[in-house]
Amino acid sequence: MSWFTRVARPARSGRSGRSFRTSLRLEELGQRATPSSMDDTQPTPPPGGSPPALENPPPPGNPTPTQTGPNIDRFVAAEVAHGWYQISGHVTAAAPGGLTVSFDGIPALEGMSTVTDANGNFTYVFQVQTNGNDNGAISAQTVDANGNQSNLAITLIAPTP
Repeated sequence: MSWFTRVARPARSGRSGRSFRTSLRLEELGQRATPSSMDDTQPTPPPGGSPPALENPPPPGNPTPTQTGPNIDRFVAAEVAHGWYQISGHVTAAAPGGLTVSFDGIPALEGMSTVTDANGNFTYVFQVQTNGNDNGAISAQTVDANGNQSNLAITLIAPTP
């Protein structure tokens, strides 16, 4: 199989020799399937009889586990101007509005926080030092009304010098 195909075309006036034109195209690779055992039987269970148990199985009669605290499921940072960054994210919680999201990790964010909107979204714009002091990992965390802490969300920033 060839990735590129050469097609000869007539030489233009004033040029001598053969000229080639490359035509790029995509080809379908076909459907791929994951390998199975040679005899198409199910794999043998591990010794001990039963499969390993889940660490936190849901209680009987309740197939979906309950969320115990807020979860920061999106956390990103973007340089919006020289020396300025915007961080934004989203908190999933039973009541996501009005949660205080605290930031940490670099000197410019020490002691800074913002509050989520009614849908759990948050945004914060801050000034950074461009001398390398504010390069690194930044984090966000929140606590709900019941005192349940969220996960620690982390992202990296590298301000333009």
